[in-house]
Amino acid sequence: MSTSPWSADEGLEARSPQPPRSYLWRALLGALVALGIGAGVYGYVLFNQPPDAKVSVVFETPPQPLLGEPFLLFLSVANQSDNVLHDAKLSIFLPQDVAFVGEWSGERVHDELLGTLGPGSVMQRTMNVVASGQAKTVREIRAKFVYTITPEGRVQFERNTNATVQIGEPAITLSLETPQQAVNGEPFTVNVKYKNVSTQDFRNVRLGVTRPGIFQFRKASLEPASRANDSWNLGALKAGAEGQIAIEGVVVGPEGSFFTVAASVSADFLGESKELANQSASLTIATSPLSLSVSANGSQEYVAGIGDSLQYVITYRNNSAAVFRGIAVRARLIGGLFDYSTLSSQGSFNSLSNTLTWIAANAPELESLGPGEERTLNFSIRLKPAFPISRASDKNYTLKVEARVESPTVPSGIAAERTVSVASLETKVRGAVALHTKALWRDAAWGFLNEGPYPPRMNQPTQYTIHWSITNYATDIGSVHMETFLQSGAKFLGKAKSTVATLPQYDAATGRVTWDIPTIAATRGVVGAPVEGVFQIEVTPAVTHVGNNVVLTNSTRLQASDLFTGVALESVAPALTTALPEDPTIQVPDRRVQP
Repeated sequence: MSTSPWSADEGLEARSPQPPRSYLWRALLGALVALGIGAGVYGYVLFNQPPDAKVSVVFETPPQPLLGEPFLLFLSVANQSDNVLHDAKLSIFLPQDVAFVGEWSGERVHDELLGTLGPGSVMQRTMNVVASGQAKTVREIRAKFVYTITPEGRVQFERNTNATVQIGEPAITLSLETPQQAVNGEPFTVNVKYKNVSTQDFRNVRLGVTRPGIFQFRKASLEPASRANDSWNLGALKAGAEGQIAIEGVVVGPEGSFFTVAASVSADFLGESKELANQSASLTIATSPLSLSVSANGSQEYVAGIGDSLQYVITYRNNSAAVFRGIAVRARLIGGLFDYSTLSSQGSFNSLSNTLTWIAANAPELESLGPGEERTLNFSIRLKPAFPISRASDKNYTLKVEARVESPTVPSGIAAERTVSVASLETKVRGAVALHTKALWRDAAWGFLNEGPYPPRMNQPTQYTIHWSITNYATDIGSVHMETFLQSGAKFLGKAKSTVATLPQYDAATGRVTWDIPTIAATRGVVGAPVEGVFQIEVTPAVTHVGNNVVLTNSTRLQASDLFTGVALESVAPALTTALPEDPTIQVPDRRVQP
């Protein structure tokens, strides 16, 4: 009797097989998981979408608040959605040089917990802030609003907004009134005007003036609190108040040069003193009625060298219609390379101040100088024969002559006590570089093992190492190039070493050995070890060399650019032979080629 998989009450109708009960449970569980994942995805997409217009954060700022004057910053948060916003938090972020009034000036973030915001609610906040730093700049203020829409707060939402604020003029303005030109020795006035253009009072207002050393302060309409740094304490400055300080001075400087006078004003706010405004003015020193110039060896661009003899010429000229009388000329020499023992001049010399002085007593032509007349004074001096280098910083030497001419005569129309003119000349001193070469047979210090007999023998090869040593003195040098030619059939063996990143190179077609170095610092070899390069060669003496020394290389030439003065430097070392005078390991008396 056969067995059917169907039960009797199912009749003869064919049916699909029924799955096992465990499989049904697994299918139901999978459907629930899928439903949960789908709901989670839907919820994530729904609730983590970028915030729409139903939750808004809006800034309102004034158009152009003054620098240093507090201004109000308005912020509103509106919940126009149907949801209750939970755990709401608002953060305000200020940029550099903007601070909350009444808070520490370094405070840049303000956090506030808002709690719950119901549907349709609007929250408004007003903050008092102030800007410092530069006027007429744009500052960006940022706000961040964070909330959840469920009490549990599992999903957090964030809304960001920015506001740009154009900072206007300073709350206290400054202006400088000066002449366009100043005449040497003639007093002139700088008027510094200030005004509080804001609606608030300022406390502890201070005014400072910066002037160059050639501008000699004489007096001011208000006595400064400190003559050392030209500062004035103005005290409280009420809204709308203004004032000015007139500063009188005298300038003595090179004709045609510029100088700058600057002023700044500061006041107390944010718990400390902050600068609110600054202004500057540039003035030209006018051509003096009695002009002056200095030259060295016929030029104002001359580049000196160590051991040079310098011929200085001081030229003075009367550019006015007056006759100058009782003229005095002084020249101060500044520089550690001057050899004052070689100074030659008709002027008197003060060795304590290194100053030459010419007056009518030692230069009768100074008794008077008519309109349009031009005359000269001169002196000569040599430079020291060597650079006085003791430290790595002893570099870039200069020579300076500061000259001054003056006369008690004052042309009409000039309100000066004396007629004065000054001039100066700064002369750069080029550096120096020395190349030293030598050949060695034994060279264990550099790790070379030179083979072959010494004294050299006819038809037998002997190896040598060639050393190039560079001492650089007072300036950095660049584009350093050295070259020589191998002689007497010498062969370059391909082995080279150096104390820098580059190595000597050989051109077999020409027999030329070269070495290029990008830069060598000043004092290298004077302070510390020199730059050194070594390469190995081999020479086989011929019968014609017997009884003589073999020439290994011809003279070696070094060329470089002085990076301080821009001039070219050069050094030449003599030819090298098998005599090896600098090899201390060789004791034989006759070093010539043996048969």
